[in-house]
Amino acid sequence: MILMQDPTAWLSASMRKWQYPASYEFIALAATYDIHAAVNSKNKPKPFPRPWDEPPVRKGTTTKNARKILAKARDGDLEWQNKPTPT
Repeated sequence: MILMQDPTAWLSASMRKWQYPASYEFIALAATYDIHAAVNSKNKPKPFPRPWDEPPVRKGTTTKNARKILAKARDGDLEWQNKPTPT
């Protein structure tokens, strides 16, 4: 299948479990950026994010009681407000 071999296709990115499609030029430029940053910095820089990398985990974005709410929803103790809208 041609779309599976094309890294710029969403189908190919989905099958490879990438976050987004990337062209060959993007991959080459990201590698070039990494080499340029490594040569010109004193400390080891972070590599440019690739679509196959794991997305960064955000810390502190959930509320303190989110685990309690999710546990209540899982146990069925939470009443959902999905009433139909009157017309």
